[in-house]
Amino acid sequence: MLRKAVFNPRYQFHLLINFKQKDERSIAILPSKDRQFLVVDQGDVLGELEFDQHCNCIASRCNVPKHILNQIKNGIRSFLQESFFHPVISA
Repeated sequence: MLRKAVFNPRYQFHLLINFKQKDERSIAILPSKDRQFLVVDQGDVLGELEFDQHCNCIASRCNVPKHILNQIKNGIRSFLQESFFHPVISA
């Protein structure tokens, strides 16, 4: 179960997700200092994901098809791996 987190819109980033053929759009990802991420698509919350210090998803609560969830997980994992000095992951 995910712990309650405070998500910081100041450090949000966006992922381009292919929902279906000819439906590719950007979704917002709002991080917390606890490596939890709130996933928002056009104002609707799609879910929350939590990652460990090794950039592995350890918990998710999302109401999206598996192929979309995999794209989101891969995008967040890439963000974590490429953002070594980002304020979200240096605690």
